[in-house]
Amino acid sequence: CAIEVKSGRLRQFALTGFWESRDRDNPADQLHAEWHGVIALLESAAGHGPTPLVHRALALPNVAFVGGDRFIGQLSRSQLLDQCDLEKFSAWWSEMVAKQPLWVSAADARQVFLAAFGRQVAPKAVRFFVNETDSLILRQLEVESGLLDVVAGNRQLLVEGRCGSGKTFLAVEQARSWAERGVGERVLLLCYNLPLAEQLAQLIARHAPKRGAIEVMSWEALAAGILRSAGIPLAPPADLRQRWSYFTVEVPGLLLAINDDDGITPAFDALVVDEGQDHDTLFPAELARPELPGWWTFYLRLLHQGSAANIAVFHDSAQRPRFRAREGFSVPRLAAALSQPAFLHLPRAVRYTRPVFDYLDRIRPVDPLQPGEKLRPPLEFREGPSVEEYVVPRSETAGCVTEIVERWIAHGFCRPHDILVLGHRRNRGQSSLAGLEQLGRWPVCDFSATIPPGSIPYLNVHRAKGLDRLGIVLIDLPPSSTLQQTGDMDRLDALFAGASRARQLLAIVAVNDEPI
Repeated sequence: CAIEVKSGRLRQFALTGFWESRDRDNPADQLHAEWHGVIALLESAAGHGPTPLVHRALALPNVAFVGGDRFIGQLSRSQLLDQCDLEKFSAWWSEMVAKQPLWVSAADARQVFLAAFGRQVAPKAVRFFVNETDSLILRQLEVESGLLDVVAGNRQLLVEGRCGSGKTFLAVEQARSWAERGVGERVLLLCYNLPLAEQLAQLIARHAPKRGAIEVMSWEALAAGILRSAGIPLAPPADLRQRWSYFTVEVPGLLLAINDDDGITPAFDALVVDEGQDHDTLFPAELARPELPGWWTFYLRLLHQGSAANIAVFHDSAQRPRFRAREGFSVPRLAAALSQPAFLHLPRAVRYTRPVFDYLDRIRPVDPLQPGEKLRPPLEFREGPSVEEYVVPRSETAGCVTEIVERWIAHGFCRPHDILVLGHRRNRGQSSLAGLEQLGRWPVCDFSATIPPGSIPYLNVHRAKGLDRLGIVLIDLPPSSTLQQTGDMDRLDALFAGASRARQLLAIVAVNDEPI
């Protein structure tokens, strides 16, 4: 919308034809000239493509229209903004602008608009805006942490929240709160995957509690520690199928034997679990122990007060991978194993800008067996760059990713360490980046606890749970439209899981030669 602002009432002296303004020109003529100028810039940016609809309005902040006012001349009421309209601008926009029919998609309109009016924005200014947005997102998370104060009287919490609702942030805050109680307590902060455990360990090390201690472990590291105490090494086979059987049947069988012999020694005062839906509440049929709450059997034995200890579990059943059987995690079954659980629900996403949220809302896979709650927006939306989608042959993926990374950094959106490349392949050697040592001027590496400065890491989508980055580039999946048409739920889950790791910058580099 092109808006020309004028102070005072608009009056024209009939004898001279001049208007009571500094330049004495007709304000409507000025508005029309500006409007045509905006359209010319958009047409130049769009080339031969369509341009977005542009409304025009004359704003009179010191004027309040009344019911009997008549508007004669070149402007209609919909093209005038008075004091009341400006105070309720969203309502005016919805009524006068948003209802207009569009002849170009919202995504294309946004792209043309930014191309026309974003060229002269300095990288420093963009970087400032992005940093400020991240600060605002962090403030939203901090406000949400006040919920923990509200429920502080509860010893046990089962906290459900959709992706982006701040579960990991709250898990860390809860662990810190319990560690600093009294003379200090020892808290186990447990998560499922190793990359998240590494990041959480680094975060706790940088901001250690004033009293007590927080020990961060992945599910696999905890199992290895219990086995080690019994003199049994953790030795997963290289073959993926054998590895699956090893961790789902053999390892829990060994842990059950150690547990039955009282070989698990309590060592913690409190337990906080992030991504709780990935921790099974039922053992496989081969172990024949349906009376026990799955892996939680071992977690509870590590607590001095067992099932009566301080326990907080942050979970979202919709984010449990389908290949791991959604029924493997049951909130009622977990609650039955605890002494006094209280239930808390986080209804809103808080860490996404509007473009990222809208994209997630569009591609969100709906499971007919577990439809779940629709992702709800934050109370305050933050603006940000458009989500970028490309469809290229696999051989061109590396080049496309390189162009995206170079542009993001050159335009001031982010720095190399703010970017994470996520792929559907297990490791970089199997991905479209195989054999590639650099993305432009920046080294590319596999994700680890010690990423070299200035490097851009690659990580498998499913191992990125709980992580987030300012910028995410997602590769090696078919286009979202293809996945939705074919109903490929596993890869739709992967697309959603990867895209939901982005806070502000998101690029999807889909491949058009990936078999379906």
